[in-house]
Amino acid sequence: MLDCLLSQTFSDWQVFCVDDHSTDNTAQVIQSYEAKDSRIHYILRDRDPKGGQTCRNIGLAHAKDAELVCFFDADDVIAPYCFEQRVAYMDAHPEIDCGVFPMLAYRNDIHEAESPVYGVKSFEDDLVAMLYLSIPMAICTNTYRLRAMQKYHLVCDERVITMQDSDLSFQLILSGMKYNYATDAKADYFYRLSSDGVAATITSKEKWPSHLYLMEKVANSVERKYGAKYDTSLAVYYALLIRRIGINKKAYPALMQLPWIKRHTLFRCMTCLYQVAHMETLWSLFFYPYRQAVIKHEAEWKRQMASKRKQLME
Repeated sequence: MLDCLLSQTFSDWQVFCVDDHSTDNTAQVIQSYEAKDSRIHYILRDRDPKGGQTCRNIGLAHAKDAELVCFFDADDVIAPYCFEQRVAYMDAHPEIDCGVFPMLAYRNDIHEAESPVYGVKSFEDDLVAMLYLSIPMAICTNTYRLRAMQKYHLVCDERVITMQDSDLSFQLILSGMKYNYATDAKADYFYRLSSDGVAATITSKEKWPSHLYLMEKVANSVERKYGAKYDTSLAVYYALLIRRIGINKKAYPALMQLPWIKRHTLFRCMTCLYQVAHMETLWSLFFYPYRQAVIKHEAEWKRQMASKRKQLME
């Protein structure tokens, strides 16, 4: 990523590399780049909690003089035209607070035909897409105006330890910030899929408190703005996160106390039955109506991604 930054065709940038107390030679590597280029700054996380959200907020605090802000991950790569493309788009659209740019995921080669695509408009309603766990946008696809982030109090929630992209996207959509997809832009960010990263452990049983916190936060935010309009989509969202929590004796007492579940009797009954059955393989049976909706939605998302990837690779 540092080499990609140094290869940018747009030169007026600074990067704040926040070290989450890495146990390898991260500090030495970044500091060696810092010594060669004054635009690169090494920062060691100086407060708790540990995690990407805290590090992003620390970096954001150091970027207080910036006009535009992006959050990038250390193990990904960006195209040489990334900054130039994003700055040009934001300059051409002064009416928006955030631009969303295409991102391709890959494992071994960015030209892989089957890997996901993010940062493109695939569904009419982004909020529904988010509640179905599709990802129309991610942390790395977005370029924000810093003054807009400050105006709308958009920050990374440090209580969220999984689905961090999701949380920031929900905040963006629900805050009232104006955003657009850069529909004619080239893919400028390439996200490395990993089997041992934070995203890869999203379903681990140790992370259920974060899932429950996010479930309540999202439901409260959606209902506060839209009332019962998105109840069906919220049911799908809750069902999908319950699948990720799995059968966890510690999680279910707290899960059953979530206000949204307590208010929706049928969904509460489904959840009780699933808990009593104590078999994760029966999730599709107990949440059958929502599973069918998810299957249909995922099929359309995959079709859209395949089409978008083909366009972006032409």
